[in-house]
Amino acid sequence: MSREKFSLPTPIFYPHRIFSACVGAQFIAPLSRKGAINRAPTPGFQKMGVGKKNSLTLKLVRGGEGFGFCPMVGYNSFMSRSGIITLTSDFGDQDSYVAAIKAVILGIFPEARLVDISHQVPAQDITHAAYLLKSSALYFPAGTVHLAVVDPGVGSSRRAIALESQGHFFVGPDNGIFTDFLGPESRTFLLNRPEFFRPRVSATFHGRDIFAPVAGHLAKGADLESLGEPIFDPKKLPRPEPKVLPDRIVGEVIHVDRFGNLITNIPSELIPSRSTIRIMGKDIPGLSPHYQSAPAGVLLALIGSTGLLEISLPEDSAAQRLKAWTGQAVEVLFTGE
Repeated sequence: MSREKFSLPTPIFYPHRIFSACVGAQFIAPLSRKGAINRAPTPGFQKMGVGKKNSLTLKLVRGGEGFGFCPMVGYNSFMSRSGIITLTSDFGDQDSYVAAIKAVILGIFPEARLVDISHQVPAQDITHAAYLLKSSALYFPAGTVHLAVVDPGVGSSRRAIALESQGHFFVGPDNGIFTDFLGPESRTFLLNRPEFFRPRVSATFHGRDIFAPVAGHLAKGADLESLGEPIFDPKKLPRPEPKVLPDRIVGEVIHVDRFGNLITNIPSELIPSRSTIRIMGKDIPGLSPHYQSAPAGVLLALIGSTGLLEISLPEDSAAQRLKAWTGQAVEVLFTGE
């Protein structure tokens, strides 16, 4: 039986799914008994099974008088995905925003496993959201898609992006929220292919109309390259580094958790075995092994689960006691051997 190849297909966006239009597509169609090429499947074509050819996902479809393989544009069946999508936002839990995002994702990829990192990010606090991602994202299996929406610039000229880094995918606004995953090995793409968006895009809710559908398609197996054009200048947040001086280390608080612990940018490997930690004129002698190493109400310093120096107040909030917040200077004084 003879066969004929056509050019690559143009994707058609139907509600919640991408199909390939096999009109003018690389549709390998068997000739009918009369020698005429079968007409292409209609939007309501019958799916008869799944196969693979040339790293494209192929669906065996009914086309007129016969069957043929039609590639699903933008999907690569060999790209590993975990099926997990994490969500981080400043939407809180009293409105319907998070539910709408999840509904869109599940409409595209019903088998997705959705995990909330946090929706309690302080409103428009990009730095806070970036810290949460940095301290949690890479614990998920490779192939996880991380959707983050803290987006004060929604509707403006700020770009929408998706990127791959260290075997994970990230989708959200180009405002620095993914700073800690941008590096020489990361790949970033501008989201400018509306066939992967909802049909109508609100200027005030890109989380639902752009980022959620893109995350759903990525988790389902869409190629990152199919989502848009590569860019090489994604926005990064400033990252203050601790300064190591002859007699001390000077750092700062970069995060305050819900317990009021002051988490600094000073990693444990910089801190000598004998030292004094100073914050707002108060000296803390050395490092404690855990949060209950000092009596209630007495400040202590320790290395937290992220490997960074923390200031804590047992059974209370160090942040409230000291009236300290992010950016507050912290010193580690060297006290000798």
